[in-house]
Amino acid sequence: MIILFIFETEYQAELQRIKKKIDRISAEIEELKNRERDRIKRMEMLDNKIFLLESYLYKLKLREADVKNRLYITERRIRQLQGEKGRTLERLKKGINLLYLLPKPTVWEFIFNPHRAYVYYERAVITEALIQAYKNSAVEIQNFEEEYKILKERRENLLIEIRENIEEQEKTLADLQKTREELEREVERIRKNKKEKEEYLKSLRARQEELERIIKQLAQKKRKEKVEEKLPSRGGLIWPVRGRIVREFGYYTDPKYGVRIKSNGISISAPIGSEVYSSADGKVVYSGYLEGYGNVVIIESKGLYLIYGNLMDILVGIDEVVKAGSKIGTVGGKPLYFEVREGTTPVDPLKYLP
Repeated sequence: MIILFIFETEYQAELQRIKKKIDRISAEIEELKNRERDRIKRMEMLDNKIFLLESYLYKLKLREADVKNRLYITERRIRQLQGEKGRTLERLKKGINLLYLLPKPTVWEFIFNPHRAYVYYERAVITEALIQAYKNSAVEIQNFEEEYKILKERRENLLIEIRENIEEQEKTLADLQKTREELEREVERIRKNKKEKEEYLKSLRARQEELERIIKQLAQKKRKEKVEEKLPSRGGLIWPVRGRIVREFGYYTDPKYGVRIKSNGISISAPIGSEVYSSADGKVVYSGYLEGYGNVVIIESKGLYLIYGNLMDILVGIDEVVKAGSKIGTVGGKPLYFEVREGTTPVDPLKYLP
């Protein structure tokens, strides 16, 4: 039989955990970098939109100011024309009053005093000219006021459209700036998170290097001890249970399927519930269930690994130190499986049993 077993030290297990953490943290940092690049790209696009929108708003406000200025100039011209109309009217009134103040010349005065008649005639001509000028001015002002009324209405409507457009664009600009601020805060959070993870990753890698150094030292020490260590001689182990061997070490033919299978240990038949003993002084490195072999206890002893399978009860735990003859479990419904390994190589247990 082939038993699957992996011997790992606490340092090796911790190293594997750290390597997994490093992989996970590295992936998270890469994801944060991608998110950071994406947010920065979106911020750049928003900056372009904000710039274009601000330029457009500036032009709209210039146009609004220009329309207001044109309205102001036109209104000022209306006031000027109305002033001129009033002054012309005053002159016309004065001319008419002056004309009426002069007595109307008789026929004899036209004959004997032509100068007086000429003055009267001159004033009449001037008054008529003033009346005509006033009429012309009044018509000009009336036409201009009518045109101005239409023009003013158009410009006021244009101002309303421009103002509504400005307000709409300012709202859009405010939304864009708010979105950019949110993105900027998110980038700050991403960078802070990334920095924390990078620092954590740095500490994990430092721990990984330290563990690798320790494991390397332990491996060197273990190789040195293995060279110096003397394996037990024949009879150096005691029997794990009292019973008879029903399957020996090596190849055998499976009675059900008719195939040759190698057994890496021996099977010892004993009554159910019989006590199982440690075959040597050592330390428990595994205590639990293994698929195909039921409850298993593995003990490390001076370069050997002693494997006990098909147990009904397990009476020892991992890292527990045991003595030769210590109770470690009981026999289950199947024969006790007992295997001896020199390092990782299975050997015939009878080599060490008395």
